[in-house]
Amino acid sequence: MRGRETLADLLHPGGIPTASEVQVAVPQVEVEVQGALIDRLAERDVPLQGRLTLHGPLIRELAGVLTDAEEAQLLDVIGEGGRAHLDGAHPLDRRMVLIGYGLARGLLDLEARTGLTAAMPPHDVHAMTHAEWAAGGDPWYADMIDGALAECGLSLSDGARVLDFGCSSGRVVRMLAARRPQSSWLGCDVNAAAINWATGAIPEVEFTVQPLRPPLPYSDGSLDAAYAISIWSHYAEAPARVWLDELHRVIRPGGLALITTHGPGAIAYRSNDPNHGEATQRQPLVDLYRSGFSFVDAFGEAGDWGVVDREWGVSFISPEWMLREITPQWSVALYRPAAIDAHQDLWVLRREA
Repeated sequence: MRGRETLADLLHPGGIPTASEVQVAVPQVEVEVQGALIDRLAERDVPLQGRLTLHGPLIRELAGVLTDAEEAQLLDVIGEGGRAHLDGAHPLDRRMVLIGYGLARGLLDLEARTGLTAAMPPHDVHAMTHAEWAAGGDPWYADMIDGALAECGLSLSDGARVLDFGCSSGRVVRMLAARRPQSSWLGCDVNAAAINWATGAIPEVEFTVQPLRPPLPYSDGSLDAAYAISIWSHYAEAPARVWLDELHRVIRPGGLALITTHGPGAIAYRSNDPNHGEATQRQPLVDLYRSGFSFVDAFGEAGDWGVVDREWGVSFISPEWMLREITPQWSVALYRPAAIDAHQDLWVLRREA
């Protein structure tokens, strides 16, 4: 890096456009389609290719539970309709989906062999998907968390006390608790219905209903790590700050916080997504250049699954805002822009004394 280069110079080597120029300067990216699994997996609208391109130990271990003969058996069981979702899928991703189907249908003694439970929340309880393939939890996010924390020096196989902050009904933490039982697992969320279901269905995790604002019911420095998937992509600026401070309180010095955010890459992605479109992303882009933070009250009085908070909507955070807010309380152990679903930025923060 040259001596006077800033982060803005690196992100925008052609210079930062003015507000008037932004109207025609929305970034463009090509979304690579990798088969029907990417487009249509269990009726999800957002492509999954970002999490399906890299695989770590957790996914490889879980995939190894199935033999080739059992994979063929499950492919036969799910039929032509199920197989259509797997066209072009990576072999490891195909096995993750098949294990979910097998768990949901009680096949091959997979609960005992994987440590996963097939219990799924009812449709009136929040979950990102209620499809059969998701039985047992989300191996892609669990694998990403396991790998990113290990890369930053915290091996979940060696034992740790870890919080899933904003866990909903536990689709990620249940997978981690099953595959990394050496660690102690906690989950919290403001959605009481989701927490109540998870408490009864996933006893190996300690679940808590969290308040809309701090404090959390954990003592100072009592956690080795916490992760928050698509939580800071919803907070307005004030709660984004205070919850970073609260994680700093409950994580021990040297501990880690893994969070994902909407950054410039998310604006580019959503500009090309027919569910959003370029016009909807112009104001967030202007906001990022002006202040580093953009927020839209997307849920209003209706709330989000029964949770009403006018500071919970859709937000975008620039790397400059994040660095300004977290230092010196935190240092950045890992940063990968648009690393989650080719959409959200991945941050691993190290808690300083």
